[in-house]
Order: sequence, then C-alpha cells, then structure tokens
Amino acid sequence: HRDLHSFPTRRSSDLYHQRNRISSQEELSFGARFATLEELMAQSDYILVQLPLNDSTRGLIGKKALQAVKPGAMLINTARADLVEPVALIEALDSGRLAGVAMDVGYSEPWHPDDPLLKYKDGRVIAMPHTAVGDRKVGLEDLAEMCRNIWRVLDNRRTGRRR
Repeated sequence: HRDLHSFPTRRSSDLYHQRNRISSQEELSFGARFATLEELMAQSDYILVQLPLNDSTRGLIGKKALQAVKPGAMLINTARADLVEPVALIEALDSGRLAGVAMDVGYSEPWHPDDPLLKYKDGRVIAMPHTAVGDRKVGLEDLAEMCRNIWRVLDNRRTGRRR
C-alpha cells in the first residue's frame, strides 16, 4: 500500500511517496511515479494521507511540506491527525495556500470544541468524528446493538433485575 497518494488532475500517473519505494514493475502496474514528499506536495491537487502513526511518522507533514504545497491543493487525512503538524496546517489554511483539509480523526477525540480547525465555517475544513472509514452496514449493526444495550439497562431498572 502507498502511504501518501496524489491525484493530479492533468497527469497520466499518480504520484506517491512512502518510506520504501516500490519496484519499477509495481509502479508501472499501478500507474504510479515515486516523488519526494516536497515534490508530491508541490505537484498535487489532492493529497491523501494513509499511514500509521508512530515516532517516525508523527508530524511528517510539517511546515516544510505545507510550504511546498501547490496553491489550491486539498489535503485528505484518513489516518491520524498527528501525522500533520497542527500549527503548520493552520498556517497553510490561513495563507490560502492549502484550499482545504478533510480529517477523519481530530487532534483530540472527540474533537475539542475549541480546536482551531473548527473555526472554519466556509467549507474548507471537513472534520469527521472518526467514522469516515466505517461501513454503513457495520455502523447500523453497532447502532442497533447500542439501542439493545440501552433498552436492557432501562428494562433492568424498571424490573429491578440485574444482569
């Protein structure tokens, strides 16, 4: 799997960046071209972040990467918020260099009401409550199970039974 994806609007291949480059045969079969992080940021209209959070990836997309971003680009983080340095992200949004960001997970869970990203009311920030990756069927099953559990608690209080 590729860690950072780019979906340029006028290219015949996608750019990607990750710690370990895939083979040229795999690049050809995926229609992908390896790029440094700064190249990827500078050439991409849409940047998709998909990598695990650990000591080597925390803050990977920081000030240098966000200063290299193509004006008008969109950043979509379906992984962990801490992969993107928050102060640099706000600076990139405020400068207008980054047109928008979508994040499935905030810097705190649930999103803290004072999170600076929530101040944007113009549609440039999409903040999901860690549900973007969820399957609708699974979500409905979870909701049904939650309702059954609530009913059990209420029913037990009404009848005095303990389970």
